[in-house]
Amino acid sequence: MSMDNTTELQIRPLLPEDLPFFREMFYTSLFVAPAEAPFPRSIIDQPHLARYYLDWGGKKDLGWVAEMDHRPVGAVWSRFFPASDAGYGFVEEDAPEIGIALLPAYRGRGIGTALLTKLMSELQKWGVPAVSLSVDKRNRAMQLYRKLGFRTVREDGNAVVMYKPLLRKHSK
Repeated sequence: MSMDNTTELQIRPLLPEDLPFFREMFYTSLFVAPAEAPFPRSIIDQPHLARYYLDWGGKKDLGWVAEMDHRPVGAVWSRFFPASDAGYGFVEEDAPEIGIALLPAYRGRGIGTALLTKLMSELQKWGVPAVSLSVDKRNRAMQLYRKLGFRTVREDGNAVVMYKPLLRKHSK
């Protein structure tokens, strides 16, 4: 995917050795309203958040990194959680929670769409029936999620959980 005449977007797998960049992207994915102070970086080390990236690279973990000019600029990832240890965007055990983040200078260029499309396409190939996510209703990314077919399944204050089927359900 060419973003302009000189820069080519590359999408490659998110690997365990990408942990420093993944941590940065995970931190970046935490929505902060424009008038609010950013979270301290140490917030992602709290167990309820660290579980999204710790020990990355398990059999069911899947993620992608977007690179431009051989430099990582964004990432998308998915991780399954059991109902007994549900995450913020949990809907069902066979639907992994997904997350995405881009460096601010690279937003609004179609990179997020490309990353999400790649992730969902690969999960579909794995036979994963659906994905879910949690997003702040004030986050502009909600427009992207809706455009890609996500629907709201529950709200709690500004927190919205969205769900997207990947496979057609077959009725008997």
